[in-house]
Amino acid sequence: MKTSIAVAIAVVALSLPPLVSAPPVAAATKPKPQCEQTTIVQIENYFANDPSSGIVVIFGSHLGVAQFKDDKGKPMQATIVDRFAEKSAPIYRARTGDSVKLCLTEVPQRDSSCNPSKDYRGRIYSAYDWRLGTSFGGANANHMCGGA
Repeated sequence: MKTSIAVAIAVVALSLPPLVSAPPVAAATKPKPQCEQTTIVQIENYFANDPSSGIVVIFGSHLGVAQFKDDKGKPMQATIVDRFAEKSAPIYRARTGDSVKLCLTEVPQRDSSCNPSKDYRGRIYSAYDWRLGTSFGGANANHMCGGA
C-alpha cells in the first residue's frame, strides 16, 4: 500500500508545473539587413575540377567583407558558397553578369572561437536575381567563423 501511495504522489508531482521556471532563452539577434545593387562577377565549382563539389557565386560587392584583403591585397568580395544545393536550385541557374540585390543578413557574434573582425567567414547573404525573378542565399564560406 505504501508503494502505491508513493507512485501516486510521484505521478501527481510530475504533472504539476515547476515552481521555479527557467529564464527565457535570449533570441538570436540579427542586424537590419544591409543591401546593395551589384552583379555576379564569377561562378565556379567549390573544387575547381569537381562539378559535384558545390557552387561558389562571387559578387561585384565588398558588402560585409571590405575590411579583409585577398591574397593580392584587394578587398574581399561578397560570396555565397553552397556545397549541397540541388542542381535545379536557383543558385545553379544564376549567370555571370546577372544583376542582383545582395543583402548581408547576418554576421557572426564574437565568442571564444570566433572573432568576426579578424575572420571573414560566417557572413550570411541573400541575393535576389532580377533575371531569374527569385532569390538564393547562404554563407560566404564552407566553414563558419572560428571553424576549421
